[in-house]
Amino acid sequence: FGATKVTVEEQIKISSSNTLHQFFRCVDEVFCEAKNLTLSIIASNDFQSYSRLIVGKGEKISYYVWKVNQYLAENMNEKYYDIICYYPESEYVVSGINAAKKWDSYYESFYQKEEIDSKEAFKEILECNIKKPTVYSLQGENGASYQCIAMRYSTGNIKYDFVVVLVLNSIYLENMLEGIEGGEQKGNLLSFDNDGEIIFSMEDYVPVDTKELVLEDGVLEKNAIERSGYFIQIEKSESMDFYYAYMVPKSYFLSKMLPIYMIFTVGMFISVIVGVWVIRGQAKRTYEPIGYAVANLQQ
Repeated sequence: FGATKVTVEEQIKISSSNTLHQFFRCVDEVFCEAKNLTLSIIASNDFQSYSRLIVGKGEKISYYVWKVNQYLAENMNEKYYDIICYYPESEYVVSGINAAKKWDSYYESFYQKEEIDSKEAFKEILECNIKKPTVYSLQGENGASYQCIAMRYSTGNIKYDFVVVLVLNSIYLENMLEGIEGGEQKGNLLSFDNDGEIIFSMEDYVPVDTKELVLEDGVLEKNAIERSGYFIQIEKSESMDFYYAYMVPKSYFLSKMLPIYMIFTVGMFISVIVGVWVIRGQAKRTYEPIGYAVANLQQ
């Protein structure tokens, strides 16, 4: 029984690992698309021309704001909550959700109602100085979480620099998460950089010892581990420079074994009953003739 129990657990771990591997690849495709879209926006000659006119506040600024807005909106889909182009020189935001205004007014109109972090956290993302697609996280109250991919394009003249920010739709990612768990979100998807720092989390609450649970000897490795009541699957992103980690409470993981244990237990019980019946029948056929002979001799 003990050996069979271990075998069952190992098979479930293998199955879970394979499922999570497929899930990571699906999530990675979303980040890969966002990364490629960020690069394509940055590389657009028309987009750069529009940017110069917007920053320069030329006579046709309204027309070019509309053109940039149209360009962003055409790329919006169910995976994105927002696509933003921010001009640090003028502190001007043009967005895929039909807005063109100063960044603080934009935040109050579209993000403050979502109870997302603070103006300072939002502004920090808009002022990204990194020249490659970089992931940031906006945490909100009530468990909301938005992953942002931001990149600054430096033209050589800071006056015309701009930052593109793609805000991934948390609902889309959460639906993917729930899809692997039968409609219930029992685990938490996190991402770690190469130094083991948490980049984002799909849940607002992250246990204080999360880093210690995921990191082993300070190193992130692609593996599946059990530690302190969690089953943890770790994989490296193929599109971004970070690692995924998915943490499932072991209590939930073990609860999925109960039907298998029930079937195993019932099977063992039936096997014992059948075995006893077969042995009893065999014994009767073997020993009853001798019993009759002994009784005849006694008479």
